[in-house]
Amino acid sequence: MCVAEDHHIVACELTDNSAGNSSAIENLLNQVDDFDIFMDDGDPTYKKILDKNTQATVIITPRKNAVEGSSDYIQRNVHTSIIKSLGRMAWQKLANYGIRAHSELAVLRYKTIIGPKMKARQIPQQKTEANISVRVINKMTLLGMPKSVKVG
Repeated sequence: MCVAEDHHIVACELTDNSAGNSSAIENLLNQVDDFDIFMDDGDPTYKKILDKNTQATVIITPRKNAVEGSSDYIQRNVHTSIIKSLGRMAWQKLANYGIRAHSELAVLRYKTIIGPKMKARQIPQQKTEANISVRVINKMTLLGMPKSVKVG
């Protein structure tokens, strides 16, 4: 899923269990017309993202064993450098990585409201089911989101 800052699901791609995030990224990017920031927690997919939008800010968590300056992508090298000098938590704060949680919340909303399992048995029908379900979730999101306030 690709989720905007307003919690609206802007792209959805259903894959079988053997597919990883990087195999679905191209189809997800084809569903999105415009974006400024792309965040992910999976394998680096800088090339596909920057092919779609050369000006995009790409924020992908470098692996724990990432080596400073070892990537062809300047943004990744900057991220690994910041993590090495300030630590992973400081990098997350600087990169505003916390908004990635919107995607996790969207998946949680989907599984809570629609259910954790597909009703259809075949992948083509499951893809249709997922797209319809995403539209339902987006309609519900438009009705309003809860406002959380820190107390204390």
